[in-house]
Amino acid sequence: MASRAKECVYSDRTLRRQAIRRAEQHLSTIQVCQDEDARPYEHGEDAHAEFNSVSSHHHDGAGATFIDHVDDYDMHDDDMESQDVHTAEHSVSCSNGGDDNETESDQTDDDSDTEDDDFASQLKEWVLQSGLPLIHGNSLLSILRPHFPFLPKDIRTLLQTQRTYSIDEVAGGQYHHFGIRSGLRNRLVRDQTLLSSNEILIQINVDGLPLYKSSTESFWPILGLLSQEHNPEPFVIGLWVGISKPKDTNEYIKAFVDEMVDIEANGIIYDDKTLQVKIENFVCDTPARAFLKRTKGHTGYFGCDHCEQSGVWLNHRMSFPEKDAPPRSDVRFDEMAYEDHQLGESSLNRLNLGMVSQFPHDYMHLVCLGVVKRLITMWISGPLHVRLGGRMISCISDKVNAMKDYLPREFLRKGRSLQEVERWKATEFRTFLLYTGPVVLRDLLTDCLYDNFMLLFVGITILCSADLSSDYCDFADEILGLFVNHFSSAYGPEYVVYNIHGLVHLGTHVKRFGSLHRFSSFPFENYLKTLKKMVRKPSQPLPQAIRRITEKLHIIKAVHAKDIYCKGKHNRGPLLEDMEATECVQYRELHMVEYVLRTKRPDNAIQVQDDICIIRNIVTHNGTRKIVCQKFRAKDNFFTYPVNSSRLNIWFVHKVNQHLFVISPEQISSKMVLLPYKDGFIAIPLL
Repeated sequence: MASRAKECVYSDRTLRRQAIRRAEQHLSTIQVCQDEDARPYEHGEDAHAEFNSVSSHHHDGAGATFIDHVDDYDMHDDDMESQDVHTAEHSVSCSNGGDDNETESDQTDDDSDTEDDDFASQLKEWVLQSGLPLIHGNSLLSILRPHFPFLPKDIRTLLQTQRTYSIDEVAGGQYHHFGIRSGLRNRLVRDQTLLSSNEILIQINVDGLPLYKSSTESFWPILGLLSQEHNPEPFVIGLWVGISKPKDTNEYIKAFVDEMVDIEANGIIYDDKTLQVKIENFVCDTPARAFLKRTKGHTGYFGCDHCEQSGVWLNHRMSFPEKDAPPRSDVRFDEMAYEDHQLGESSLNRLNLGMVSQFPHDYMHLVCLGVVKRLITMWISGPLHVRLGGRMISCISDKVNAMKDYLPREFLRKGRSLQEVERWKATEFRTFLLYTGPVVLRDLLTDCLYDNFMLLFVGITILCSADLSSDYCDFADEILGLFVNHFSSAYGPEYVVYNIHGLVHLGTHVKRFGSLHRFSSFPFENYLKTLKKMVRKPSQPLPQAIRRITEKLHIIKAVHAKDIYCKGKHNRGPLLEDMEATECVQYRELHMVEYVLRTKRPDNAIQVQDDICIIRNIVTHNGTRKIVCQKFRAKDNFFTYPVNSSRLNIWFVHKVNQHLFVISPEQISSKMVLLPYKDGFIAIPLL
């Protein structure tokens, strides 16, 4: 608990309270010195003065520009007081010349310096986490500096803002290369467990990020992610900005490829240890994959990047009806053998990289934003034989909205009306497919359409689960193949477009890289939102992003394995008869490694062995955490097609047994999502 609290970012109220307390300490010390006729504080030059006086612009070779002192607003760099001179003079003025007094003064100064550094670090972290504009940061410093003289006048000095950096003219835009090595070293400092292996696997993502609604200017970042981390978080390898996408692929990725070639040959050295770095895969949407590999897009006749079939133009759509077409191979791709598919040679061929096998489909774009969105859109405005009436759409929408109160806290977006489907985010489509859809659509869709949806649900559920995908990957592959064939019959062969066809290749990707969650674009898309917020004004977006990114690199927060802890004391029970209230501490919440459990709906459902249970209380008894539960007496299969739901740990449960029993947190198999259905609930494991 103490370690967690120490890592928390200070709130405004806590920061003000600490500022007042520290100010009183400093003022009392100053008063003591004045009473002893100590000489007053003097002002010296700031230690960063040389850093702040770099020349305005430098040029180094053609196309490379070194930019200095470009900021979000005009600001003068005034001289700041020096903390070192300040502290030294303070020590002399307060001493009486004795050895003991000098020793005590030195110890006090050391402690004070440590506290000052801690406060400055916490303030810096708070400013970065809150996204405080620089002008407001300077206003904050002007308020704090009378009480904390060691703080600088300029917020950029506190944040260690990088003033000089290179920007190259690349592929019709501007590009800055942060580097693979710098990103990896930063991650190694954060997570020391990465050093337990001599090999680091890195995932790469490339995608476009529009900056403004009124302009076509966009970022094209190259992001990296280490899936071996405890809490994987993307980092920026390179950042490009321009009016459209980069004009030349090879020119755009040249700096990345050059550095990666060197890393593959020599590795990286950290703490006198040489680590080998390999690219695990490229996690990109379909247009970005075609751009990087220099192949035809998904609307081309030979647009599928994993099989050799030729598309069929049906009813103004490019469809891919074949399910068993010959697969493409890395060797033939490197030999430029696919003349109908490849538009040119990509410089990624220089890397130790499978240009087919290591570019898997991303299920966020393929399934959530592709297949699921197409299904819902066709129910609303598709062909008449599959279109649902307005009353039916409203009924489904009402049920989706009613499910919001039953989705646990892990669901940040809990669904909206089907009339707003064009504005749904990928997480909303995912929630609809894996949780609410099978429940709300039952008894509303025709048997044909519902069975088709359940084929997709079962196949993707298996591939998203780490446990199920390792045992039933081949079965899921067959189920998804059956879905594609059934979809063609139910909706029409012209609708078997690239996204629908891509489902037949997901099983192959899961066999190589693990469950679908291990190589999805969700973490990268989340980071793109953070990257976009770094741009605070329309002019010079790239320099702004460079400064914000480098500021955050100076905040090194060690990543530790998450602790299990309780929160929210109460005394309302219930307790077992052998538990005395005086011997138990009762809690409302239990924070596990991957989820949070509570004593109230919707976060109080768990699976214990074969039983679905409801949490009634969380206690510590005799120093041991215990959970007071009740279990459902009756459970049955929710569906039997295409497989019994019990095989996926999905149950229809009802009739809660009033008998209380106790378990330990280690006995929990998974957290469950309970969705209302008839006189009971549908229990679905949280993936």
